[in-house]
Amino acid sequence: QFFYPLAKADDRPFMPLSFEPYTLPDSEQTNLKKFRFAYDGKEDYAMIDESPSPTWVVYFHSYGGSALEIYNSPLIHPQWLEAVKTQHFGLVSFETSGNSWMAPFVADAIHHALAEIRAKYAVKNFIFIGGSMGGSSVLIYCVRYPEDVSAALAMCPVSDMAKHYEDSLRNPDPNFYMKNWPVATFYGESDNQRRRSFQLN
Repeated sequence: QFFYPLAKADDRPFMPLSFEPYTLPDSEQTNLKKFRFAYDGKEDYAMIDESPSPTWVVYFHSYGGSALEIYNSPLIHPQWLEAVKTQHFGLVSFETSGNSWMAPFVADAIHHALAEIRAKYAVKNFIFIGGSMGGSSVLIYCVRYPEDVSAALAMCPVSDMAKHYEDSLRNPDPNFYMKNWPVATFYGESDNQRRRSFQLN
């Protein structure tokens, strides 16, 4: 299941579950941790690359990607991860409930998770980055929780989600249903509902 049922955020209990050592398959990188957490009883996770720096990068993956994308995608890994490492920043890469386009409950869960990470690692600044759907997720999160954001970089995002939804409905590729479904479910079926939900322009 890519998506959880939608409910009011204050009805969803958040529970940090564990910070577990994690080694990437076929990689020498051994200093990662997997942060598992549950929101409304449904587990999700983030990959954590620890650092004593007070500044950490928060990465949101693209459509069809995962929390491991920044470590194993040949399009992203060489440039983006290298930039984070060069600055000695910490890094947390979230699994955003599959291709949820930063549904409200996903943003709420990440907000709670970042509070746990901030407390555990004494983080003072979070820099949010993402591309494509990840870039849109950055913009949506910044609107929903601006208090968490010190800086943001959204690469090639969809900034008008209502128009993107309408354009995708005209695409004959049935795979576009997967893009349509979460937007309609979490942000409304009608044009007016979607435009009120995505006040990003």
